[in-house]
Amino acid sequence: MSEQTTTTHDEQPAAADRSVAHAGDLAMLFTSDYKRYVIRVHPEGVTHTHLGAFRHDALIGQRWGATVQSQI
Repeated sequence: MSEQTTTTHDEQPAAADRSVAHAGDLAMLFTSDYKRYVIRVHPEGVTHTHLGAFRHDALIGQRWGATVQSQI
């Protein structure tokens, strides 16, 4: 008999892995003028604001609370 393993999208990464943003996570962007944007992070995604565009690839892998720059 062969061993079979399955995974589901409901499984959470290890606790140590939750200290950084992952694709599919909800995140809140705070701009320098105190506006807030709640987004779902997607690979190759972009969120456009009045202060520029935030590339989601720049968010993935960042520690929660990190400062990122917009692309103007």
